[in-house]
Amino acid sequence: MIFFIKKNIQTVNLNFFKKKVNSFYEQKTLKVISASFVNFCVFFVQLGGGTHRVVSQIFTKSKSRKITLIQPLLLGTLFLFFFSCQNPDKRNIKNYYYPLDNWTQGVVYEYHSVNDDSPPIEFWFFEKIKTDTATYLTGKYFDHNFTVKQYFKAEVVSNGVLMDEYSLIEYDSLGNASKRPAEILAANSFPFEVKDSTSLFLFKLRWQNPTVKDAYLELVRNRRFQGDTIYFFKNKPYDCVAFKIKELMDDYNDGHLEKQYDGKEIYAKGLGLVYYGKEIEENFVLEYELVDTFSRAIFEQKIKNNYWSEK
Repeated sequence: MIFFIKKNIQTVNLNFFKKKVNSFYEQKTLKVISASFVNFCVFFVQLGGGTHRVVSQIFTKSKSRKITLIQPLLLGTLFLFFFSCQNPDKRNIKNYYYPLDNWTQGVVYEYHSVNDDSPPIEFWFFEKIKTDTATYLTGKYFDHNFTVKQYFKAEVVSNGVLMDEYSLIEYDSLGNASKRPAEILAANSFPFEVKDSTSLFLFKLRWQNPTVKDAYLELVRNRRFQGDTIYFFKNKPYDCVAFKIKELMDDYNDGHLEKQYDGKEIYAKGLGLVYYGKEIEENFVLEYELVDTFSRAIFEQKIKNNYWSEK
């Protein structure tokens, strides 16, 4: 998962390169790294000059978050090549995301393991937040004990959804909760515009260890559009779109532990995420599917009545 661009004895980690590429895009649009674009930039960097110097000359970002043109001729050549390799046809899949426009209150999504009763039930409580300038989706993950373990806030922009905050919820011995926020290195959460599987949607988070210097946990998740499919929810078939997932977990804590996973996500039209699976190891795939949706009030009533403990 870690690649290097080499020029003589100089190397640059692809993470550095992606940050420079991402800085080209406006902060309020979904960032898409096209394969042809990356390949051309790699070729350009190999062509000559110091790696960091050349890449830095291509893109820069002003204080107003606008693109600043440093070398018009160079950048113009780059754009001409880039757009000549692109397919202008884009498909809008916004309707396959969570139906925020239809929500007047928060909604709980209940997910169960597929073909295996041993993994615990998972719950996500989603809410839409509208301000004068933006629309946000917030999510809280409840475990099978109905304890909040994760929280996120994402902004809905013109061509997708950008993660604005992602936190792990931790508890002390007295049960007091505290947030452990992630540093968002690549905010792409869900694209509204897709073309084919050559476009890469990069999502990347990093959690610093609060007690150990230079120790952190890093999540990299790449989504590639696979196409259309059908999935059943409550015995009804839904038109869906599928994404292939490549996930990398890096644990830097007195050493380096790296784990890679392949997975899949399916989003149903008018519903959102209805299936997600991850290959944990050979012959073991952890899979979950949506089994029900309901309001927060019904969720709390079911908890009070021990609904799930009786099943």
